[in-house]
Amino acid sequence: MPYIFVVIFALASSKAAGELLSLQFVATPEVVAYEGLELRTGEDTSVPIEVRPHEISKFYKVPAREHWSVGKYKQAADGTREFVEYGKVKALQSQHQLVILLPAGDAKDKGLKLVVVGNEMVRFIGGTFLIVNGSDKEIGGTLDGQEVSALPMESCLIENTFVENKHAFHVQLSYRRDDKMKLFLSRKWTLNKKARALVCIYNDPKSKRLKMHPIRGV
Repeated sequence: MPYIFVVIFALASSKAAGELLSLQFVATPEVVAYEGLELRTGEDTSVPIEVRPHEISKFYKVPAREHWSVGKYKQAADGTREFVEYGKVKALQSQHQLVILLPAGDAKDKGLKLVVVGNEMVRFIGGTFLIVNGSDKEIGGTLDGQEVSALPMESCLIENTFVENKHAFHVQLSYRRDDKMKLFLSRKWTLNKKARALVCIYNDPKSKRLKMHPIRGV
């Protein structure tokens, strides 16, 4: 079944209701279009959003809201318009936000699960790694000797990874099962001091296992 995993970058000077924000979107390779995907912008308004794998979208200027809500408007039986919500998440009081849309199940009618990241976005620059844990497991490990730790629906920013003449380093990630950490990833990652790397960890709705997808150069 098709499912979607989308990331939204929100840039703003504050989270005052009605203030215009600049939103961008990026998706993992699993994305297939939800027909007419929309971001709700008011009680009876929305903006259509375009999502492409491995590519940050254009900017969307929208008013700040208490929640980010994704879905689409449809015509009701009585002729009125109604917004069919696929998923929503509470907006943060943060200048820069990252919202991730995860599959809530293995079919479209299961909707979406949304995760939001805030303060880390200010420091998410070239040479940094942002590990976002969209799974239901606690994640831990090391990245180039630095500790990685993220509870479900949380994130971890790894900075200061660049060393002159060093082009790769080892990453090891585990998840907590009962009282023990179980290894699920151990490999070499390349390093680019100019590129950011967003690493998404989430539950595959089909296999029910953890899945990881890095988006480099975002």
